[in-house]
Amino acid sequence: MNTENVRTISGISLVAVLLLLTLLMAFPRTKLLAAVSDRLFGVEAWAASVRLDDQTTLTADVLQADDEDVILRLPRENVKTVDGKPLPAPLVAGMPAPAFQVIDIEGRPQSLGAARGPVTVLHFWVSWCPHCRSDAPKIQALHNQFAQNPQVRVLTVSLDQQRAKLDQFVKDRQVTYPVISAQEQGARPGGADLAALYHITSFPITILIDGQGTIREKVKGSFVESGVDLEATVKGLLPTS
Repeated sequence: MNTENVRTISGISLVAVLLLLTLLMAFPRTKLLAAVSDRLFGVEAWAASVRLDDQTTLTADVLQADDEDVILRLPRENVKTVDGKPLPAPLVAGMPAPAFQVIDIEGRPQSLGAARGPVTVLHFWVSWCPHCRSDAPKIQALHNQFAQNPQVRVLTVSLDQQRAKLDQFVKDRQVTYPVISAQEQGARPGGADLAALYHITSFPITILIDGQGTIREKVKGSFVESGVDLEATVKGLLPTS
């Protein structure tokens, strides 16, 4: 796997494979959300050798071990199947970005297709996440900078479950960049589940897509807090002539 252009940075790490998948599927959803919340707010993992009740031994990062659950993180390459089915191909640099057609919260159509288009900054976030809030002013500045340049666009996908909270954030922050509500799109007949389409299990995640529709870089966590120069990266993807 080419990980050269994948950065894991402060805040939330998008796991290569989030948990010991076969165990995770048996967890109630509330426990899954609690585990993700722990990762959001800095719970440390430790490497350990783990023996299962069938005597299988594996090495994994322990995210949580309490009276009820043991939650593990495994490298994706160590997981062959889940419920007997192979995992989908990972979305890494060099892979085609999944196409979609959606409507943003202002009622404007937004799409990404196989045909040549602008360099796209695709940013996944949620309004209550402190690391997402750190990125928001820079996302706005980036949108302002390239608003008149047809070769660059900024698209953001909110993972908020409550539209009212999303709308309040947009109002308070005077957001003018396009915002897509992942929940509303997923609820539409035939609508795209963008979080599933892009394998989003944590946030913020920023994906840089070139004019040919190829993923060029994936930034995990807050790019602002870790000093990633998103502007320079975008300019590097623009045609030279």
